[in-house]
Amino acid sequence: MSSSALAPVAQEIDYPETDGEPMAETDWQAIPLMYAVTGLRDHFRGRDDVYVSGNLLIYYEEGNVHASVAPDVFVVMGVPSHPRPIYKLWEEAKAPDFVLEITSRSTRARDATRKRSLYRRLGVVESNAERQLMEQERQRALAARDSAEARLMREAEARRAAEARVAELEALLKRTSG
Repeated sequence: MSSSALAPVAQEIDYPETDGEPMAETDWQAIPLMYAVTGLRDHFRGRDDVYVSGNLLIYYEEGNVHASVAPDVFVVMGVPSHPRPIYKLWEEAKAPDFVLEITSRSTRARDATRKRSLYRRLGVVESNAERQLMEQERQRALAARDSAEARLMREAEARRAAEARVAELEALLKRTSG
């Protein structure tokens, strides 16, 4: 018996080109998505080693048709710039360098937690979720600082007012006891 008769037949896996999700919920997400993809493609025009896409499925586990994510916008440096129906990480051997998620109320939590964690695991260099969380932390720190400064200013004003009132009372006391 020949060994070729025993070899398993490799089965081609069909990776879907759509996840059934809408590209964007509203114009508030669709317009910035289209603008970002168009602007980035224009910026990298003439570079055949930069791939820019949006809302394209990225498959990150070979053989698992459910292991996919579709960033709103992404940029990959160092891969050919040609149209693709899907992006298979194991064939491209390069994760996106930048990912932009345009959030809405219904996607904000998922974009900032699950997707952020997945992008980090895949090796995405930078994502707007990272920037967004850093900005939120910065805003919280500024608010806390502003709140502390405002409290200190109120306390200083109260202290000045109290000192002025004490001085008034001391002067009144001198006049009446003198």
